Amino acid sequence: MKLENFINFSIVGGFFIGLILSLLKFDQPEFVLFGTLVATVGFYLIILFFASIYMGFVNPRKKFLNKAELERRLVYFNKEFTQREKEIDDLLKYVHTYEFDEG
Repeated sequence: MKLENFINFSIVGGFFIGLILSLLKFDQPEFVLFGTLVATVGFYLIILFFASIYMGFVNPRKKFLNKAELERRLVYFNKEFTQREKEIDDLLKYVHTYEFDEG
């Protein structure tokens, strides 16, 4: 099972466990909602903690920030943004110079 799927499954499980426990313990809907949210957030934080430990053991030497790859992507995106900006400026110039005939 992929790690993202495990996290999502655990969150849904935490929601339903929290809902069942809240329905058994509380009578008022506000408390049921609050108990369900607290249980869901609790499960989410616990699962994220264990998932981060798991990822630390699975990929201990993997770099989280590859500077060369990041700079290459940023240069590419910068060129793309510059090209799109030029296209938009050309379109705006065309629209401003276009003479609209009323009539």
